[in-house]
Amino acid sequence: MQQYDFSSTDTFSTAASTSIQPSEQTLQNIRSFARSYQTVVVEGVKIDFFLN
Repeated sequence: MQQYDFSSTDTFSTAASTSIQPSEQTLQNIRSFARSYQTVVVEGVKIDFFLN
């Protein structure tokens, strides 16, 4: 798996919010097939992006 470079300056005017969360099995499937990933920390919250 390779690191993906998020260099875009595109931003959104409103934040998305949802109370729906994927199951652990769904997350494991995404991690298993991801070809690239990036970890971002926003206001102390770590976010992992897995991309195919």
